[in-house]
Amino acid sequence: MKLVRAFVLAATALLASCADTRGTQDVLDPRLVPATETADRAHLIVTVPLDQPTALAEIAGRLERNYPVRLVAEWPLGAIGVHCFVFRVAAGADPERLAHTLVDSEEVTAAQQMQEFRPLAGVYTDEHVGLQESLLAINALNAHRLATGKDVRVAVVDTGVDVSHPDLAARIATARDFVGTGSDPPPRELHGTAIAGVIAADATNGMGIVGVAPEAQVMALRGCWQERATGRCSSFSLARAMNYAVLNDADVMNLSLAGPHDPLLATLIDAALARGTIVVAADGTARLGGFPATVPGVIAAAATPVETEGVAHSVPAPAIDVLTTAPGGGFDFSSGSSIAAAHVSGVVALMLQRAPDLTPDEVYAALMNSMQSRDGQTDPVLDACRAVQLVLKNGTAPAC
Repeated sequence: MKLVRAFVLAATALLASCADTRGTQDVLDPRLVPATETADRAHLIVTVPLDQPTALAEIAGRLERNYPVRLVAEWPLGAIGVHCFVFRVAAGADPERLAHTLVDSEEVTAAQQMQEFRPLAGVYTDEHVGLQESLLAINALNAHRLATGKDVRVAVVDTGVDVSHPDLAARIATARDFVGTGSDPPPRELHGTAIAGVIAADATNGMGIVGVAPEAQVMALRGCWQERATGRCSSFSLARAMNYAVLNDADVMNLSLAGPHDPLLATLIDAALARGTIVVAADGTARLGGFPATVPGVIAAAATPVETEGVAHSVPAPAIDVLTTAPGGGFDFSSGSSIAAAHVSGVVALMLQRAPDLTPDEVYAALMNSMQSRDGQTDPVLDACRAVQLVLKNGTAPAC
């Protein structure tokens, strides 16, 4: 028995060496088309034994006559002693059922539908994505299998956004200046450009970085102006910008700013919440004041879960040395609770794409319940993939 097995293995190896080297074209005359033309599930891979190369054409013809298939490609797999036929299934036929039927044929070794695979190492080709540790920290790349924020409108109420930046231009839905008179385009300023990049930097252009919600639509609303390293805003300029966001149906309003309690702005925030807009704000310092993060219904964001009487109330998100967009088409690192708020707004956009009718309370609950300790971190951090899973109604999301 061992001798028989040895003989079979030797014969298979000999066939393999002939099929995959000098004898391939002469003996088997295989046909090929670009793999891109046969990658969909309407194609079947059918394998037959490679022990009778001269009978392969006859076998293929018989399968075409007996089943609703058409041969489009073939190649010998000498390493396992079979010959692969790729058949296109006729319109109206069920490829999965046909594969099961073909397996019952005496001359067929195996039959299956064409499958699709994707490289894990290079989900995005953007040149700086490898430096975006914050995306990994919040599990955003896995979240993008579930949602990308497509068509969710995020109002960035901030300093001016560089709307011509190559990583932002395709993501800008509108740009308005509520600091000036509105007669000129909004200027390109540092803080607003950084916030917009964290939220929605383009993932399809093969350059730069990837946003947390790379298909969201950014409403670039200049309610602040650049002064020194960051910026400055007034009640009036912010009120005008926030008013525009409310009247133009922003799904998310990002307020990466802080100051004293302001009754006018609080009223506008209440109006936004009443319309279903999710408002995200940076958890401010004691020096600046906690508003607007302290307004009931507003989702506060910070580098770590800020606690009141032992209860965490802010969503923890990356806030230190985060790579993002900079005015003039560049990129730079940025830090602060403003950046944490931008990450949270991006995740909210992912959630709203899959569950548009979420209330602020439902969004906040999912964000807080998504928190995970990753890579040995002592403090938990927002998990974007888990947050999206928690709001899906059908419960069929793949594991994160």
